[in-house]
Amino acid sequence: MARRVADVGPAVIVYHSLTDGSPIDAAYLESVVDEILMPIVRP
Repeated sequence: MARRVADVGPAVIVYHSLTDGSPIDAAYLESVVDEILMPIVRP
């Protein structure tokens, strides 16, 4: 499971780049971590 979780963050960022094309700033990265990655790894 850990490997799949590790793949999620980069996949979201690549998807954003391909579909939106806007620059990826710190606020976007923070939202990916806070709203997607942290809920996945919390017990």
